[in-house]
Amino acid sequence: MSPRRLSLTCMLVPLIYLVPACTHRQQSAKDGADSATSGQAAAPVALADLRARETVGLGEMPVVAGDGTWRGALLSKSKPTVERSNNDIYQVKANIGASSEMQCTVFSSDLSGGIWLSAVLDGARKSVNMINVEPKGIEVIGNHVGMDVVGTYTAETKTGKAIGEIKIFILSGSDRGFVCFHDELGYTKTFGASARSLAKSFELLHEPWQIEGLEISRAEIDEHPVGFNQHYWVRMPNGVQLAMSRSLITHQSAPGELSTEDEIIIEGLGSDNRVVSAQYQSWVGATEAYKIKLNHQENGRFKYEGAAHGKPLSGEMVTKDRKAIESSVVTEKRIAEALKKKAQSKVKWEEYLPDSDPTRFQTIEATVFPGERRLEARKDKMTSYQWLDDRGTTERMMMNLGRSKLNIVRLVRKGQ
Repeated sequence: MSPRRLSLTCMLVPLIYLVPACTHRQQSAKDGADSATSGQAAAPVALADLRARETVGLGEMPVVAGDGTWRGALLSKSKPTVERSNNDIYQVKANIGASSEMQCTVFSSDLSGGIWLSAVLDGARKSVNMINVEPKGIEVIGNHVGMDVVGTYTAETKTGKAIGEIKIFILSGSDRGFVCFHDELGYTKTFGASARSLAKSFELLHEPWQIEGLEISRAEIDEHPVGFNQHYWVRMPNGVQLAMSRSLITHQSAPGELSTEDEIIIEGLGSDNRVVSAQYQSWVGATEAYKIKLNHQENGRFKYEGAAHGKPLSGEMVTKDRKAIESSVVTEKRIAEALKKKAQSKVKWEEYLPDSDPTRFQTIEATVFPGERRLEARKDKMTSYQWLDDRGTTERMMMNLGRSKLNIVRLVRKGQ
């Protein structure tokens, strides 16, 4: 973990597979009126039995993009369908032995999983009442990170109130990712196994870069998973080195309300591992918050251009040391040197934090405690407490958020 950062309309969930909350009968909201008029009611089914339903004997079925950009395999009873929609987005549908299909959206590199999660949940709220939705787990899968989200909802039907459940799995990689979901009570293990089969086998057939290092961390608030951070160091075919970061954080303001914040940062590094160009992009829910490009001119002078919260912005700013801003590679080396000292010492650096102020660089001041192998980093009134390895990289970070505590725990680091 870098010690630096302090900070659908095209597809809706088919919310029709519901269980009446009072009678616990399985029924489709779409077909409720037909059952009522015909006088034929479904046999009572225990809610616990519906939740326990699973499918066995599914086969591993290949899925391949029509243009040959990616491939994978998931568990299904029959051959899955793959369709390409606008903006280089693919829709995958698979039969996992339930009444409703498992559906996946494979999105392009310039989008993030939180956008699709927010869009799915926002679309669902138009027709149902979400009573609970929350992340359930975060794990490393190959060079990717996966996150499970489960939502429970009720809906009014012609035969009364019904209860339903949607299971969501998000995979985020250095380039593409996908979101899978299944909207029906039960089949939790079946859905999870099929989604993870796709995650483990998912690969790009033409990698745009070579990954030289990666780091993946889990974000928790009061020991509950809320999101993840990813950092990749990659080499382009022309030899240019990039540092790329992706993050997804969820916020639960009420049991049925889950909002998301996504950020993607791509930095072009010079031979001295300082940032010579960068692009910052962020979304709150499915709405873009900002998209800004940064380019180093000379002697620490940078030009920035883009938009934030719907308003265009552009200008120039200059670093205090008249050099290009440090990448995490440089900062970590300086912290590692401070760890070798006997006494505590200060390490300062400048950083561009457009979510805080897109018009200037901001100074971060860290106090390094070698004996305890930790540091305290301050920006304005914010303080992060970080525990380090001997290379100066952060293994765990903690911040106080009022009565709650945010913890970011490193799950894996390779290379770099």
